[in-house]
Amino acid sequence: MNGDHLLYFIGLGISEKGLSIEALEILRRVDTVFLELYTSIIPDFKLDWLENMLGRKIRVVDREDLEERGGEDILREAKVADVALLTPGDPFIATTHIVLRIEAERRNIKTRIIHSSSIITAAFSSCGLQVYKMGRIVTITIPEPKVGYRPITPYLVLKENLERGLHTLFLLEIRAESGEFLTIPKALELLEDMDRRVGEESIVDDNTLVVGLARVGTPNEYIAAGSLSELKDIEFGPPPYSLIIPGVLHPIEEEALTTLFDCKLEVIEGWRERVKSVLKNT
Repeated sequence: MNGDHLLYFIGLGISEKGLSIEALEILRRVDTVFLELYTSIIPDFKLDWLENMLGRKIRVVDREDLEERGGEDILREAKVADVALLTPGDPFIATTHIVLRIEAERRNIKTRIIHSSSIITAAFSSCGLQVYKMGRIVTITIPEPKVGYRPITPYLVLKENLERGLHTLFLLEIRAESGEFLTIPKALELLEDMDRRVGEESIVDDNTLVVGLARVGTPNEYIAAGSLSELKDIEFGPPPYSLIIPGVLHPIEEEALTTLFDCKLEVIEGWRERVKSVLKNT
């Protein structure tokens, strides 16, 4: 067996100061701390700031270390010492890391999770929508025109969620290692294109109600709610970004969008009728 050694999976949260007190205590006492930053971006995060706060050096790992090499360096270290892997958000929202945990347990390396905030819940609470009405989540990816990769999955997920009256959260792809990220206006254009290619009754057009979110949970968080045509003209600033297209709205949710984000009532009323039409046709 592995004695008393543990491999900790610790969430950094969604802001640079999102670590819990429990996480800080563990990070200061383990033998080695690994950090991955390729699955997401934490605005204003500085590695040297974290190292100074912990009073130790941190070993940064990349996609190749965790996905191609299976986190072998981490597993080898965890066999003989207490180790922590720090990840953006909540540790297992990025499905990459569950593979590492499974392999650790197969090797009799005990694991423990220290949870933190995640965009999955923060996005809804930040804009006043109810998380229990969240449907299937989907990522809109950066286009790959050279290989002809033009998926319509995000549109199909939206349609499926709307047919059930549920809200749809779109995560916008980030390639942190190369500095590429999908902007909110570009993501909206891609959804419009998917709508046209599917060729059914239109769901995504200029009048679609959309909530755009940037840097949720940080001091310079920015959220806008309105029609798709309105949001395409907004400069949201630096990433990370996400989008929500609501389903059936509760009156309190409607009030939150109008009061907190100056969403026009006529946009909400128009979308309310569109959603009713989708539900009627299912």
